[in-house]
Amino acid sequence: MDNFEQMIEKERARLGALRDDLLAQRARIATQLAEIDQELAAIGAYERAKLGKPARTIKAAKNTRAPRGAKREELLALIEDTPGLTRGEIIEKLGI
Repeated sequence: MDNFEQMIEKERARLGALRDDLLAQRARIATQLAEIDQELAAIGAYERAKLGKPARTIKAAKNTRAPRGAKREELLALIEDTPGLTRGEIIEKLGI
């Protein structure tokens, strides 16, 4: 009985350490992605300034919603074009 409990504890410790390492790695990657996004935004701002275009505002960037009913029409067209799709296939094809 002790051997089994020891094995479980060792495995739990191993998996916990692996999980902690992966979480730390994910945090490093998120930081690196944020830095890259910041640099890309700076390059974009430089290009706009160089070309004399006005800077984009956050409000303008958020207005990227599809027109009212567009998703519904896309869904209906998909169902009509390929009957027999499962829910998962529909979700995958719509990119949801």
